[in-house]
Amino acid sequence: MKYSFKFRRDAVMHYVSGKDGQDRTAKKFGVSRTQLCRWIHAWQFHGDAGLKILKQRSYTPEFKLKVVRHALQLTETTATTAARFNIPSFSSVEAWLKLYREKGASAFLTYRGPKSTMQKKPSIKVSPDAVASGDVQKELRYLRAENAYLKSLQEWYLEKKPPTPEKKRE
Repeated sequence: MKYSFKFRRDAVMHYVSGKDGQDRTAKKFGVSRTQLCRWIHAWQFHGDAGLKILKQRSYTPEFKLKVVRHALQLTETTATTAARFNIPSFSSVEAWLKLYREKGASAFLTYRGPKSTMQKKPSIKVSPDAVASGDVQKELRYLRAENAYLKSLQEWYLEKKPPTPEKKRE
């Protein structure tokens, strides 16, 4: 869920004023304590600019390397490092660290993000002769019938399956 700049600033200012601690402030504003901490860190490092909603950004290999080297030199959390460099998500820093540990600094020069796991559906090319002869129509009717049979079998199975008894709560 995206929160407006005003909402983020109000939550941080409430905490900074000393009216409540992190837990109570988070509860009052209906956000997680972790989220509130991220906003507080971002505000501490960058002021109001750290609370502005950032569009998805891309980072240069040099910037990534700078962040990784900083994270490896200091003993601060990845969330704090992300806040220090005004990176919206600490998971980006974690991913960069993992990549650096696996492949070294050169990994940032070739890495372009995770590969898509979705596979393209193979395109089916039908010759005009096959369409004319009716083979395609025949196979389509067969596949539709097979699909209908499997659906009816599934419905029958679900109707016949005995309900599992619920455990009584005491």
